[in-house]
Amino acid sequence: MHNRSFNLIKFFARVISLLWAVFWLVLGIMTGPEAEITGFFFLVCVIIAWRWELWGGIILIIQGLFWLISISILSNEWESGLFRNPILNSFIFTLYFPALASGTMFIIDSRKKNIQKQ
Repeated sequence: MHNRSFNLIKFFARVISLLWAVFWLVLGIMTGPEAEITGFFFLVCVIIAWRWELWGGIILIIQGLFWLISISILSNEWESGLFRNPILNSFIFTLYFPALASGTMFIIDSRKKNIQKQ
């Protein structure tokens, strides 16, 4: 039973990260090359996370933090009070939250595997 809960963590990490990457890839295909490149980059990061959970989780967390900080700074939300614009909030949320959540779940699952091996 205990192992099953960690299999669910891996399952949800994979579903969240894959949906996130495919969403941005499809959005990129529909809107233009800049967003398409971002979608392909997200998909590559998800593939890395599926293969090497610890390193992929770290990459996803770094990526989520990068998007959170960079979009906030570029939109001048940092100075005027973070997350005051509801439209920008939803945009930032779709960029950073799935990466942070799935990255954390990948790391938790990889740590559990290391503990079970010992």
